[in-house]
Amino acid sequence: MVLKTRNQYSEDCFGRLPEGSEPRTLSYMNTDQSPGSVLSSLWQQIRAVLDLVLDLSFKRLVTPRLVRTLYVLNLLGAVLYGLQLLFSGFWGLVTAPVAFLLYLIVSRVMVELILTFFRIADKLAPLTDEAAAKSVQNPLP
Repeated sequence: MVLKTRNQYSEDCFGRLPEGSEPRTLSYMNTDQSPGSVLSSLWQQIRAVLDLVLDLSFKRLVTPRLVRTLYVLNLLGAVLYGLQLLFSGFWGLVTAPVAFLLYLIVSRVMVELILTFFRIADKLAPLTDEAAAKSVQNPLP
């Protein structure tokens, strides 16, 4: 079994690959590999994550990749909060479903806002690159 992942150096901030590029394949899930190669592959994965997190130039963005994980954690928090509120008494029985739905709606809206900001930045980046290229080609007199 071969696990396919995206090439970490050629994807944009939303994890999309450029046109015509193929995803990199990792074969650490194969059973015919030696334990040393599995550890080597795991270490490469850890180094890639650390390289991404410790990127001080901020050329690659971490937040769009972590949004799904944060949203799932937020959903788990909503379930736990709803269960706690549900078993807290009579008013908990009444308010738990409403609070749960409001929690879900607010968390979804916040995640969508975060992703919208990154999409705006993604769309504006080529425009700023074009403007910089034009200013170099045609400087002001």
